[in-house]
This record gives sequence, C-alpha cells and structure tokens, in this order.
Amino acid sequence: MNKQQHDARRKDRFLHTCQHFNGVQNETCALGISYDHVGDDRLLPCLPPFRSGAKQPTDCTQFKAQTEQQFADWETGIKESLAKIMRARTAIVDRIESSGDESGEISPCPVCAAGALRYSRASNGHVHAACTTAECVSWME
Repeated sequence: MNKQQHDARRKDRFLHTCQHFNGVQNETCALGISYDHVGDDRLLPCLPPFRSGAKQPTDCTQFKAQTEQQFADWETGIKESLAKIMRARTAIVDRIESSGDESGEISPCPVCAAGALRYSRASNGHVHAACTTAECVSWME
C-alpha cells in the first residue's frame, strides 16, 4: 500500500467512525450506550470493520459520522503535535549529546517556554519525555 492509498484508507475510517466513539478502553460511548460483547469479539457500533470479511458492527440509532471538517481539524492537530514533539526531541538529543546525561530536565521547555521538559533515554535509544505544562508535550517511543 502506498502513502496515497494509506491516507485515503485512514480518511475513510475516520469519516465512518461515530462522533460519540471514545475509545475501546471504555464500556460505553460518550452517550453512555454500551458497546456490545458477543463471544470473544467486541462489536463496536461506532467503528467500521478493520479488515475485509470482518463482522459488520451492530446498528446504533445514535450513530453520527465524523465530518470532513472534523477530519481536517484532526489532521491539523496531529501535525501540530508531531512538530512540537520533534522540537522537544531535538532539544533532548542535543542535551544528551552535549552533557552525556541520559535523563534530566530542560528548563524552560523548548516548546512552551513555561514548563520544564523532563526526559530519559532508554538503552535502545527510545526517548520518554513530558513537559510539566499539562497541554504541552508528552510521549514514549
């Protein structure tokens, strides 16, 4: 699958997901409607099937598809989040290379300039980091 096909598939899945879907970690959607359990399969009426031949989800009278604008807003948010993470990660790698410290804190945070960016790098090179400002950056690789 090339990038164009992948992007089209991601958009299609988004547009066919209910606005009330709030994640598989929950027992009910945002409206309080229970996700049905059938045997070992969890039927999620809020989502299209993930693979060809998968069971179609049960019908939900409250299903409300995502809109093109919601998709555009979601994509913009993802791009902005990734740009912030890359800015923070670059600062962390620069700090590790200059100081040799595999964990520490960068203050002020290079993203929000208000909080402190706490980080650690695992032996496999993966960086875990979070800013003390709640809405800034936080990730694990």
